[in-house]
Amino acid sequence: GPSTLAQNPHLLARLKIPQRILGAAHRTHSLYMQQVGQLSNTVTSGIGFELRVDPPHQHGNGPALADRKMIAQRFRAMLQPRVPVPYRFFTTRGWFFDEGGPVPLYRGHRTYDRIDPDLLRRAADLAGQYLLRATLPDGRLVYSYRPGGGEADPGYNMLRHAGTIYSILELYEANGDPALLETAERAIAYLALTTRRCTVEGSEYACVVDGDSVKLGGNALALIALAKHRELTGDERHREMMLDLAGWIRAVQSPAGQFTIHKQSYPGGAVSDFVSNYYPGEALLALARLYVLEGDADLLAGAEAGARWLIEVRDAGLSTAELSHDHWLLYALNDIYRLSRQPIFLEHASRIATAIVDGQNRRPEQRD
Repeated sequence: GPSTLAQNPHLLARLKIPQRILGAAHRTHSLYMQQVGQLSNTVTSGIGFELRVDPPHQHGNGPALADRKMIAQRFRAMLQPRVPVPYRFFTTRGWFFDEGGPVPLYRGHRTYDRIDPDLLRRAADLAGQYLLRATLPDGRLVYSYRPGGGEADPGYNMLRHAGTIYSILELYEANGDPALLETAERAIAYLALTTRRCTVEGSEYACVVDGDSVKLGGNALALIALAKHRELTGDERHREMMLDLAGWIRAVQSPAGQFTIHKQSYPGGAVSDFVSNYYPGEALLALARLYVLEGDADLLAGAEAGARWLIEVRDAGLSTAELSHDHWLLYALNDIYRLSRQPIFLEHASRIATAIVDGQNRRPEQRD
């Protein structure tokens, strides 16, 4: 570690590490200690230390990646037989203790020999407990938290806010914890505060504003979350907003089914050329979920047309391996197929699932 280097000028002389790098290493010493060491050795002085080469984006004030690579290369060179420095490698083992007793760790993480429903439910419940703690009184969520420094990221993203509401409600559906519903409703109230009036081809609709933008995915995820809330509670207080959000989604959809606007500025309304692979699937799921609640045939027609455009135009000619691993589109195709029973939707869903499974590393060299 940096302190070990500073206290051992003999070692510094061998490594020839510039002082500017050592100083940067000192500034990030506490952060380095949170990372998994890549190389541990005992050197002639008998002092054990770890050399860590971390991604450059994790430690803004730390040594540059090229510098860290240089340190690693010089250290490894010291360990070659031609250098008369005795060393030995050693293996460590770790355990975590909880109410069930000691649990062996692999590189700092638990491993599981099998996955069963009880284990998955416990994992989901623990994740839900975190989301309860991470939701502030006004409904805003702690977007990103760094446990090592106890710091919360001030950035925010309304698409993930809406997606988190949906996650909380799905867990509430599974375990019935009233605290989850109360938390989701606070987050919905905050979501409603970010909804503004937007114009598409002269007509006004509701839209979720994320910073200075309106996004197809933002409106869609908000509608998905609100539809789940209404489905579980029967509460129709957000019905007008839901219909308005769906109106915007349909307004940016061409007769052929393509979503022609994925992002536009707010309040100016300028249309961006940005295109997301995943927003269309989210929008189709939103339309299908609202159709189930409202029974409006136009919503289902929009969902079916949008799905056909993705299959027959956007993804036309792509091999299975080239398909996007789009779980939102999988959700949507599942719902649309159940409503329409048209084989084209089931067949494309099957191809996407195959692409995802084929892309998995199912025979890893290491357990993690």
